Amino acid sequence: MTPRPRRSASTPVVSRRPDPPVWAEALKQAGGDVRRLKVHEDGTVLVLRNVER
Repeated sequence: MTPRPRRSASTPVVSRRPDPPVWAEALKQAGGDVRRLKVHEDGTVLVLRNVER
């Protein structure tokens, strides 16, 4: 078993929060699959055709 690398110091997490009605509609269009949603910095939500791997 290989040793795990040491974790670096904690870094801030970027959090984006789209408008709730926009998120609800995007989730509906994605068939409930949040993996198909991509939130942009300006708060818009993009619905992808396929799940990104």
